[in-house]
Amino acid sequence: AVSCKKEETAAPVAVDDLTTYPGKNRAMVEFSVPAGAVRGKVFYNSGSFKEFEVNGPVQSVVVDDLSEQEHILKVVTMNAEGRVSNPKAVKAKVYGANYEGGLKPRRWKDQVDHSATSIEIVFEPAFENEADVVVFFTNTTGKKDSVDMPAARNSVVLNNIDTNQPYYFYSRYKPEASAIDHFLSANV
Repeated sequence: AVSCKKEETAAPVAVDDLTTYPGKNRAMVEFSVPAGAVRGKVFYNSGSFKEFEVNGPVQSVVVDDLSEQEHILKVVTMNAEGRVSNPKAVKAKVYGANYEGGLKPRRWKDQVDHSATSIEIVFEPAFENEADVVVFFTNTTGKKDSVDMPAARNSVVLNNIDTNQPYYFYSRYKPEASAIDHFLSANV
């Protein structure tokens, strides 16, 4: 006997290799997409969700507007028939204004004048999780300019600087190496 029943397709299996990356009032989830999945949702904050279209075997989705705390993000995928996978949950750490408010700019130590248009700023060693120091200045053509000094270095030379104009710096931090955003200290 031949059955005329429509063939049921199974729901996709849950996503695999689910990882999160912290950000500034947001987080990114990355995961391996199961075969047959065409779209999905990332759930957060008791029922809110962000939809996505599958665009490869590894999918990244950024969830915005998250408060500064640890969140549980749940990922489900759907196949072409709309069948939904079991959810897979992961914890995501989110940083924000409280974290950023506690960041200190690198301590200024000394300034060495090399010429009328070239100075070197010397700093104390970097703070924990500091990524770099950014110095903003006005160059000799009157344009705003900046230099970036990696955290491992303790001095930076500003060439073609108009020393009659103010200059300032701040430190950029990453709370974790995997963070998707930088956080800025106050300006000095």
